[in-house]
Amino acid sequence: MNILQVNTVDTRGGAAKVAYRLKNGLTGRGHPTDMIVARKYSQDPNVHLLRPYNRLRERIVRKLTYWLADDLDLSPAGRIHTMPSYKQADIVHLHNIHSNYFNLGTLPSITREKPTVWTLHDMWALTAHCAYTMDGSVSNGFFQCPNLDSYPPIAWHNEKYLEWKKRRVYGRSDFHIVVPSRWLLGKVKQTVLSEKPSSVIYNGIDVNIFSPEPQQKVREELDLPKDKFIILFASKGGLDQQRKGYDFVQSISQ
Repeated sequence: MNILQVNTVDTRGGAAKVAYRLKNGLTGRGHPTDMIVARKYSQDPNVHLLRPYNRLRERIVRKLTYWLADDLDLSPAGRIHTMPSYKQADIVHLHNIHSNYFNLGTLPSITREKPTVWTLHDMWALTAHCAYTMDGSVSNGFFQCPNLDSYPPIAWHNEKYLEWKKRRVYGRSDFHIVVPSRWLLGKVKQTVLSEKPSSVIYNGIDVNIFSPEPQQKVREELDLPKDKFIILFASKGGLDQQRKGYDFVQSISQ
């Protein structure tokens, strides 16, 4: 079975690493797996750019996306259909398809031609434009972004169009949603995507690296106190982004 992973990048960031590890894991199980990305950082010959990368063009598109308040339509539609990796694929597995490289209008034709899975790594699919609203309100089938500056930011209130476009595309597309947590599944069930088939599949880890060890043995090896309750918090940008939960760590530590 040939499988195609689609994500913004290949090896940088959480969603990318999940997609890239899936690619390698599936290949190891005998399923040829390619990856299509907007920006490539690895030397992997099975990772392909959706279009040749150009830093200046990327900056221009990012600016246009911001000032037009539209991250759905600027990228060329249908380009993915011409790529050998897509043509050979038996299944298409989408990951992050925001960030100015994937035209959402391509989704209906992809799902008509290929069985499609879409793993949500954030809430972008459930909002007009932003990736995170946490526990915000729902209106017209979408969670409402707290402000225009919420990532990815837009310059003016174009939410009605963005919601209309997403609703229209979703209604013409047939895909299976995967989420990495029950919390996010609960969010999906409150939105326009509630009727799509969905599953919780937790992000995997390499148990040859991350596995339990006798606690006292590890404390001795790492020169950690043997009589203290130790809290580990690990997050990129966790001290600066409230959604990463460092405020909870501070509360627990007291």
